[in-house]
Amino acid sequence: MTNTAKDNYVADPIDAIADGDYGTLDDASDTDQTKGFIYSQVATYVGLKNGANFNAIPLTSTAASIAWNLATAQVAIHTMTENTTIAEPTNMISGATYTFRVTQHASAAKTLAYNSVFRPAANLPIISTALGAVDIMEFYCTGTTLELKNFVQNVGT
Repeated sequence: MTNTAKDNYVADPIDAIADGDYGTLDDASDTDQTKGFIYSQVATYVGLKNGANFNAIPLTSTAASIAWNLATAQVAIHTMTENTTIAEPTNMISGATYTFRVTQHASAAKTLAYNSVFRPAANLPIISTALGAVDIMEFYCTGTTLELKNFVQNVGT
């Protein structure tokens, strides 16, 4: 059985397309065949030359709460001005990764708490207490919760 290019599995789809070697799933001599990558017919390769970038958006604390709109601030930064809680973020997208960078207050250490959508509740980070310390948190979104994926403490002042 011969399949069309869009149905083939190849180890290196870009190499296969460039070589014009679409192969077939029943052709044992085709060394590019392995299950793993699926490609469709494309005319040119499109790649990221300089990587993807999301601008860091400053968030402020109002009445001891930080509102985080994930649609406009995939990467958020906040400088502590009061003891505060990150409220339930709006516009969560399942599968997305979100970054929160926090700078400790310059003259008196403040505390940061988290809404219940942040997980795991028992292991959420306590931010650095050194004045001006910077911590970075990365979260994976399930669509309804934000799971702590990475936490780097005191990366700089």
